[in-house]
Amino acid sequence: MKRASLVGLILIVAMLTAGSIWWRSCHSEKVVKRHKLEEALLGPLHDKRDSLTVSADGLHLAYITSQENKKLVVVDGREGTALDGVMKDSLVFSANGKRFGYVAWKNDMLYTVVDGRAGAKHDGFVPDTLVFSADGRHVAYAAGDLGRMFVLVDGRKGSEYDAIGIGCVVLSPDGQRIAYAAQKGDKWVVVVDGQAGFEYEGIVPDTLVFSANGRRVAYAAEKDGRGFVVVDGRRGPEYDHIIEGTVGFTQDGKRLIYGATKNGREFIVVDGKTGPEYDGIGRKALAYTVDGARVAYVAGQDGEAFVVVNGQPGPSYDGIIEHTLTFSANGNHVGYAAVKGDKRLVVIDGRPGPEYDRIGKGTLVFNRDGKRVAYMAQQGDRWHVVVDDKQGPDCDGIGSGAPAFSADGKHVAYAAENEGRWRMVVDGHPGPAYDEIISKRPYFHSDGTLEYLAVKDQKLWRVRQ
Repeated sequence: MKRASLVGLILIVAMLTAGSIWWRSCHSEKVVKRHKLEEALLGPLHDKRDSLTVSADGLHLAYITSQENKKLVVVDGREGTALDGVMKDSLVFSANGKRFGYVAWKNDMLYTVVDGRAGAKHDGFVPDTLVFSADGRHVAYAAGDLGRMFVLVDGRKGSEYDAIGIGCVVLSPDGQRIAYAAQKGDKWVVVVDGQAGFEYEGIVPDTLVFSANGRRVAYAAEKDGRGFVVVDGRRGPEYDHIIEGTVGFTQDGKRLIYGATKNGREFIVVDGKTGPEYDGIGRKALAYTVDGARVAYVAGQDGEAFVVVNGQPGPSYDGIIEHTLTFSANGNHVGYAAVKGDKRLVVIDGRPGPEYDRIGKGTLVFNRDGKRVAYMAQQGDRWHVVVDDKQGPDCDGIGSGAPAFSADGKHVAYAAENEGRWRMVVDGHPGPAYDEIISKRPYFHSDGTLEYLAVKDQKLWRVRQ
């Protein structure tokens, strides 16, 4: 089987999306109060909303709206200043949700607006390059003037190049280091902390990464028809190609993992050692534990798909559902969703669970100690959240995003709909009703209270329950 045919094995399950709604109507009406309900009004919710963006914790909402001939960016119900235009899909929150930025234009000049403050104006802007460091303290983006492109970090301009790669600006987690792909003539380089590396024919997209501690950096490059990974400036072994979306460090930065191809076969490389060869390796279907002791990935051979853990293939299925392969936080358990005929099932540590008509893509989640697991599944025309192999109340509608466990692992929550009204469901019991629940997934505080964004009477509320 050729590389491209593995796409059919790693099944892409289409979600019937409509805004943040996937499925409708949950059949449990008993309301259980766990904590005192607190509602904070944030502001009105506009009818016209574009580029809807929710922070990673689900507690902040931003979008673009129109007012006469102007554009406004609305953050948590508060309108910004009127603008000539806003670059679509440029809205971005920092990982902690405390900072926010976007790209706007005025009189044909582009500029960033970060935390409400406008930056310098430029002739052009490279899409998908406005990024915050993981701690939110630093911000970077790529722009251009007079046909020359450059990267700015906290307003400081770097060297000029012919082009900057789209989506190729990366800050280390602590924000102290920066790397990006840049073009010089007909060659490409990776610039790390202002220093350009060796010239190559191309930089493989979605491969530029820092280690978690920021001390190491790696990317995949191509030269003379060969692909290889460059680590800390040192070129690794050559292959036919390095697979996009597979380059990564373990949490401690000591181990490097990526996928490669050679003579039509695909395999995973760990610390320079190649693993077993297969017909195909799944794109962005690679997982490893925090300490790097266990590595898992999706592979295909002879028309079957399976998960390989530390070089050992698991049971074969007709397909593995994308965005479901995951380890528990302690690394003791690995899970994924698989396809078996016309049924879908979740597999934990090689043990298959109950079969359903569908499994929600990206909804499989462990609690912190890995002893509990939850996911969304469909049987017939009803959806459920399945916790520890037990079905919750049947629903026609469950909010997008995975269920969430409380810090102690004792409670699980998700958003569900009943006859056009949304409720946050905790341990199978629905909370108060709203017109919509915005948050992609619930946010549990350490004391067990839930916090999320909801819509009621065309207004945006932050809710704690």
